[in-house]
Amino acid sequence: MRIVAMLALVAGLMGCSASAPDIKGNWTVDAESMKLTEDYKKMPEAQQQMMDVVMESMKVDITADKIIMKMSFMGQEQTEEASYKITKTEGNKLTVETTDKDGKTESKVIEVDGDKLNLPDDDGVVMVLRRV
Repeated sequence: MRIVAMLALVAGLMGCSASAPDIKGNWTVDAESMKLTEDYKKMPEAQQQMMDVVMESMKVDITADKIIMKMSFMGQEQTEEASYKITKTEGNKLTVETTDKDGKTESKVIEVDGDKLNLPDDDGVVMVLRRV
């Protein structure tokens, strides 16, 4: 589930230096920003409607050492959790290594933009989260 992997990367921000933004707290998908993307606009209407439901239900909690994502998909509540570590910080761009519950490790570069987080997936699609 790529969304979970992307969101897990957010957790890595917690280990940044003092000059990096503190993102501990609650986040949600910024649906308005997502709906402006070309990827969203290219989706068939039925897929957009399904994506809207997922975006509306998704909540992300970032603690000092993990990220917890909760969402509802096709009537079922799902919770995913991952640990993280920062491997590089360059301004507002962070290289984050995450490890999921199965031990799978991934590394991504994410961007902090004020109270928004920009999370690219492997296909270049960017998911935008906003602070609640």
